[in-house]
Amino acid sequence: MLGDFYVAPYLESDPGFAFVLSQEERVTGYALATLNTAIFNRYLDEEYLPLVRERYLPRIGAFTAAERELWALFTSSHATNPGLLERYPSELHIDLLPSAQRKGFGRALMEELLAALKLGGSPGVHLTLSADNQGAFEFYRRLNFQELNKDLSSITMGLSFIEL
Repeated sequence: MLGDFYVAPYLESDPGFAFVLSQEERVTGYALATLNTAIFNRYLDEEYLPLVRERYLPRIGAFTAAERELWALFTSSHATNPGLLERYPSELHIDLLPSAQRKGFGRALMEELLAALKLGGSPGVHLTLSADNQGAFEFYRRLNFQELNKDLSSITMGLSFIEL
């Protein structure tokens, strides 16, 4: 379910903004983005998720607690604040296995992805992370991301390509 929500729709809608890290013939990380979050969210809600939900419906009664939490993402609307999208229309996700962290791979993936978004014409990119993930917060700050919004569970950060 994680891959069906956090990876596959990005690969299907914006494959030019997907970078994979492999070590010893094993995938150990990725960085994905969409150039236009508003268009991506419409695709997610209207085309992608209705088809994917059908695959999971037969086993919904046997979901684990974690799968029930993910199911909420599969069944909710994914609109993003239009004010945020004016300056930061692109959105990204990065994930590295612990064995690939703190070795410069995350920075390298981010530099490739950010360069691709900028070349694609994006004026800025945003991301959301868990409010208790201080390591990730500091990682993004070192890449010049700015905190845009914070609540009890999450932090939204953005990077403007125009201001660089």
